[in-house]
Amino acid sequence: MAFCNSARPASLVSRSGRSVLVALVLASAVAVAQPAIGEERSGSGLASEPVLDEAFFGFGGAYIAGYFNDLYRHPFDNDYYGDVIAGFGYQKFFAVDPDGLSYGVEIGAGARFGVSAPSAEVWTGGVVRYDGVELFEKLRVTPAVTVGFSYVTGKTQTEVAREAGSGDSATFLFYLAPEIGVSLVEHPDWEMFARIQHRSGLYGTLANIDGANALTFGVRHRF
Repeated sequence: MAFCNSARPASLVSRSGRSVLVALVLASAVAVAQPAIGEERSGSGLASEPVLDEAFFGFGGAYIAGYFNDLYRHPFDNDYYGDVIAGFGYQKFFAVDPDGLSYGVEIGAGARFGVSAPSAEVWTGGVVRYDGVELFEKLRVTPAVTVGFSYVTGKTQTEVAREAGSGDSATFLFYLAPEIGVSLVEHPDWEMFARIQHRSGLYGTLANIDGANALTFGVRHRF
């Protein structure tokens, strides 16, 4: 019957009570031991890198008259015709592995000026970075890419010409920013990077246009 448990012998109840007490003592011992284990690993050099899941960055660079392929194939052998960009941004990572892939989001804004009328660009997108490449146990090389959307308030010289040729608008386009970052292994919170600032319609998905491409250099503070 369901009520038979209330008639268990006193010795059985006593043994159960002692078992619960032993379990509580063991659980407490494990909880107390965990910080000590962490301290021991830290002292032996086995602790993982600090989790840096946020970042602010600033950068500047120049636009080319050519296309995205021209920049990543031969970045320094291009027609830098006079338009430049200065920008800043913020990143937040939601899945972070200091020794591997990290995933997050990015927002940014930039001022574009030079031979074209001044304009502003804002963008947002997802960002993926890989922190697993080390050189000589001193430098960390970090490839990363941001993919999203870009909006501009005005057009550069190349965007004006390409709008006229395609009949599509370059105001709202896809955003792509591959980059390479370099930091000291002992100071992963500060990073220098080179990034391509690219906007396009993605083969006619938004527009049949390769909007603008700039080679930029910047500094990032991770925390």
